[in-house]
Amino acid sequence: MASASTSAQLSPRLATWVGDEVVKDFVEAERLTRESSQDPPEEPYRSLYAARRLLSALNENLKSCPVEEESDEDVAVLRACLLLSLGLNYLNTEEMSRGEELMGECLRGVEGLPGKVKTATVSVEAYNQLG
Repeated sequence: MASASTSAQLSPRLATWVGDEVVKDFVEAERLTRESSQDPPEEPYRSLYAARRLLSALNENLKSCPVEEESDEDVAVLRACLLLSLGLNYLNTEEMSRGEELMGECLRGVEGLPGKVKTATVSVEAYNQLG
């Protein structure tokens, strides 16, 4: 999603909204996802469910983001990244239907955006997951 270097490329208002807290939560969700293979057998998805809670909260918060005209594309790209991560999370917990639904939502969100360079990786990853 957004890193310190990405925040510098966002519109000033969006960069302020994204801030350190959003980046911290996204990084934590990614860490939990990477470490999910270490979850105990009796709770095989514990870390993935914790990551999902963080990603879902970020996605909900993004819906209330103050959008300026020049940042509409940035918000769409951030949302696509979150939807991709959420979709992967659902696929990793064997909830295929919801995961595929989120991948489709991700792709629809970036479909008409002019900045294809910003969305290429997200689109390729979503298409790869959908087969």
